[in-house]
Amino acid sequence: MRNFFLSALFVLFAGYSTQANLLTNGSFEAGFETNIPGWTLTDADHIAVAPSARYLGSNGIVMKGWTSGGRIYQDIPAAGVSNYTFRAFGMWSNGFSSNYVVQMSLEFFSAEATQLQASAKRVSRDAPWYHYSITAPSPSNTAVVRVALSFLGPSGTNGGVNWDQLYLASAPFMPPTYYVCPASPYATPVFPYTGWDEAATNIQDALDVASDGSVIRVRAGLYQITSSIRITNAVTVYCVDWNANATVDGQGLTRCFEIENSNAVVEKFVIKGGFADQGAGGLCRGGTLRNCVIAGNRAVGQGVGDGGGGLWLLGGSTLDSCIVSKNSSAGMGGGIQAESGVVISNCTLTGNVASNDGGGLYASGTATVENCVFGDNRTARDGGGICWSGSAETHAGGLMKACRILGNVALNDGGGAYVAGAVEVDRCVLSDNKADRHGGGVYAHSSKFRNGLLFKNTSGGRGGGAFLTAGSLESCTIVENRADLHGGLSVCSSALVLNCIVYDNTAAIGSANWGASDSDPDPATFSYTCSMPLMPGVGNIDVNPGLRPDYAPSWNSPCVNAGLGQAWMTQAMDLRDSPRLRLDLVDMGAYEIGKLRYVSPSGSHEAPFLTWATAATNIQSAVDVAEAWDNVLVTNGVYRTGTRVAPGGIFVFLPSHAGTVVIDHPYMQTNRVFTEQPVYIQSVNGPSVTIVDGDGTARCAYLGVGSELIGFTLRHGWVDYFGYRSGSDLTGAGAYLSERSAMLDCIVESNTCNNTSGSGGAACYDGSLIERCVFRSNRGAVGGNVFCVGGILRNCLLIEGQSTGSGGGIYSTGGTIQECTIESNRAAYDGGGVFCSGGIVERCRIMNNTASEGGNVSLWYGGVLRDCLLTKGVGRRSAGGLVCYSGGDVQNCTITDNRSQWESSAGVKAYSWDSAVRFQNCIVCNNYFGTNDQNLVEWNWAQSGTNPVTWSSSCTTPNPGGSGNITNGPLFMDPAR
Repeated sequence: MRNFFLSALFVLFAGYSTQANLLTNGSFEAGFETNIPGWTLTDADHIAVAPSARYLGSNGIVMKGWTSGGRIYQDIPAAGVSNYTFRAFGMWSNGFSSNYVVQMSLEFFSAEATQLQASAKRVSRDAPWYHYSITAPSPSNTAVVRVALSFLGPSGTNGGVNWDQLYLASAPFMPPTYYVCPASPYATPVFPYTGWDEAATNIQDALDVASDGSVIRVRAGLYQITSSIRITNAVTVYCVDWNANATVDGQGLTRCFEIENSNAVVEKFVIKGGFADQGAGGLCRGGTLRNCVIAGNRAVGQGVGDGGGGLWLLGGSTLDSCIVSKNSSAGMGGGIQAESGVVISNCTLTGNVASNDGGGLYASGTATVENCVFGDNRTARDGGGICWSGSAETHAGGLMKACRILGNVALNDGGGAYVAGAVEVDRCVLSDNKADRHGGGVYAHSSKFRNGLLFKNTSGGRGGGAFLTAGSLESCTIVENRADLHGGLSVCSSALVLNCIVYDNTAAIGSANWGASDSDPDPATFSYTCSMPLMPGVGNIDVNPGLRPDYAPSWNSPCVNAGLGQAWMTQAMDLRDSPRLRLDLVDMGAYEIGKLRYVSPSGSHEAPFLTWATAATNIQSAVDVAEAWDNVLVTNGVYRTGTRVAPGGIFVFLPSHAGTVVIDHPYMQTNRVFTEQPVYIQSVNGPSVTIVDGDGTARCAYLGVGSELIGFTLRHGWVDYFGYRSGSDLTGAGAYLSERSAMLDCIVESNTCNNTSGSGGAACYDGSLIERCVFRSNRGAVGGNVFCVGGILRNCLLIEGQSTGSGGGIYSTGGTIQECTIESNRAAYDGGGVFCSGGIVERCRIMNNTASEGGNVSLWYGGVLRDCLLTKGVGRRSAGGLVCYSGGDVQNCTITDNRSQWESSAGVKAYSWDSAVRFQNCIVCNNYFGTNDQNLVEWNWAQSGTNPVTWSSSCTTPNPGGSGNITNGPLFMDPAR
């Protein structure tokens, strides 16, 4: 008749002693049952008045005509502050006309029988043997824990509920996890939000129930708020979706977040639409923001101290790996205002605007800013990227290091940065910034600026690179800056300039490189610095510093070991994180060069190859022992020995009747020269006498990140494959350039890529540079001479390349091609001279190239062709000059004397199916269609597509329509050229 038992279990789980009490169960078979042992009934008159159809082995109760809200429950004395779990195994309800009418709940009561907290979960109908659980922490004053089963359907309903086992478990208290998901018709929040099925639909509800140590998991989606989300406990709030962020939108009504606990963490959110006097996106009085995007917030306060369009960070706050973009402030700090004790690291601040100081960031006190990027920020006053302002007494100890400050604008001083007081700026790059007054790169007062590179900054007043009043400028390189006065550096008021290179700057008036105030009673001090004219003081020189493209001194630069060592240099690093001192000697400028390694066919080959007498006899051996940024000097010879393979290899895929199989050994592409770390490899006497020969079996050179190859001939390189291969290095038989590497003054000829996806001459990637090189007679499938993805090709000659696909001269995707001559190349398909998809081709002479379409140039899916001459190209099918497919901008180009042998569009053929094609300020004339010289017909252009092909201010015939076009003859001075 009755089946019940009571037991206690002790289970070791996850390092905690967890006590589980098996609750007293009861079952009923006849109507005379009036009670369940251990349980209290609140509706005894209506329970089990009819026989129960009970499943074998289960326990249960049968209800007939029960009153809605009736329940059975059991009270258990609380075991201190614990996490409790009420769990049902094999529970289900049956016989009810409505689903989810039975509810299990977990409730907490004080000693005075006051209910403190309750959590509940509904039981599904007709879902046998489903497991249910509820977990909740007990409030601190809990005396009794109650578990209950309740009936919530209409009164008078018949039905039953069965289970295999019920138990209540307690564990030492651990802060619970809470859940939040976006509001939707399917979301039903159930307090206290401890599961996805009961998740809160706004973040503040979960925060209100959370305690120190709790974790709040938030689904990606939009959370629109009308009041700030306040975080007062030491909780972690993060978005759980790996491919999307949760977005908090202040809707222009309120600040988004207020963090008031130093141990709180907010991670992986988009914070936008905030509105406040200060810190519109967030006000942090401590805590950490990590991996967040703070964008489109607006601080409107104009009072003293108001600012922080995106964030206002007070002492103890940390910002890590965040993007702060397109915020604005009517006061200071368009992106961020940061007080003393704040740490900002690994962040990007871009497109922020301030009406007062600090377009990107306004920082003060002992704040620390490291490894951040400041780009395209603006201020109406000082410090376009960053402003660190104040007296030395109130701003002691500030530090900014390893930052890149690029393209910022200040309408007053300090286009990139304005720093004042005892602030140290170390290992930073400032480029392309602009100030309307002084200090295009930096305006520094009483600060320390060390190991910095300042280039291509401009100012409308003094100091295109830097304006320095008091303080010090040490071990910096200031080049290619421009100002109205003192293009590189302007100094006054007892400033110190030490161990610097200030060279190749320009000024409208006065000295191009540097200048000092003539009326200053306490003049600046210049020591151990390279500039023209010669600076007054000790150890200064006025010669060409011999800089590389990355502005580091070359191996024979007069600035090497010409500086003066300082105490701070003992443990310091240079701009690229190499030791500042080598053998107690220091170079001038921001970079320290490495050791010299030597290669010669007549060397004795004794590692580490530190003299000509002990030189390596092959280049690879010297590279293998080189450290980062070392120089490998190579004298005359033909180097056809020494090989290395890229680590990891490339597996071979062969087809079979059963499908593709993977061979259990990798195919390795061999390289005559291979660098794994940044190394400079330079010939002593140039490419005509220093040759790397792949001998038809190996690639000539593989340049790792940051490496440079200067002054070699690379010939007979070979890239091959067996079957079908996967891998990124199947291109560039002559040279493969990884990101930020460079090849200068080289001849690359007669190299072959023997596959369907690579270039014969060179492949350059992601900011790598090829300059002043000659490419001749290289063969490949994608870019006969060069394959370029995001790289730069400048001032090169590309001739007689052949591609079995597209791009006989060069195949470029997002690359930059400048000031090149591209001649007599051939492609089987598109772009005999140039195939360009995105990127820029400018100031180039492109002639005598042949392809099926676009004999000289083929633009696919965008790209810019600017200031170029396209002539004498042949399109075997059409467009000997240029074909544009789905987009492109053609500006200031001359396209003339090209031929098409099949279709009539000889000069230009423009398809605009996906994007518009635009021609501006161009000459397109004297292009001819025909198979021989006797049947030529002038046919300059043809166009088709669903998007516009627009012409403006151009000379062609017939008139294509548009503004400013003419059909007159262009009257070339020398048509034969």
